[in-house]
Amino acid sequence: MRFLNSKFVDIKEKIFKRLSKKKSVFLVGPANSGKSRFAVNELLPFLEERGLHVFYAADCDHLFKTILQKKSEAVIIDEVETMHDKEFLELKNKSEKPYYSTAYLEKIKKWFDKLRKIKIPCVYIITRNNDEDVKNFIASVKTADWDCRTMESIEFGKGRLTK
Repeated sequence: MRFLNSKFVDIKEKIFKRLSKKKSVFLVGPANSGKSRFAVNELLPFLEERGLHVFYAADCDHLFKTILQKKSEAVIIDEVETMHDKEFLELKNKSEKPYYSTAYLEKIKKWFDKLRKIKIPCVYIITRNNDEDVKNFIASVKTADWDCRTMESIEFGKGRLTK
């Protein structure tokens, strides 16, 4: 499948320029918007065609050893979490108590430990429940939790797909 929307060409170019300057980005979009498919089928080949050796990780659980083995220049990491907008999400979703379970928070802490060790530019794919949560994230999150590096957030929306 290919994304037809020229917006996705712009996203790919913007990400490439950031990674080329050794800068990382958050790619943020709603659940089920096609972020993972875009990353694997569009972004990864696009970056490789431009000479960047990129590794894709489906999540943070088995991340670090593979990056070291691949000698990547950049990494695309899916299913990354951040706590910078935790208060907003908890206030918005008061009926879900707790919004983040203790077990999930412990998992996130382990992910942060792994992410802190990565010293090459990354695309961190972040999922939020809906467009309002995405807009809040983009407006309020400016750094990574795990190492406080300054980040740019790029919004990912639903695009038209073709086979």
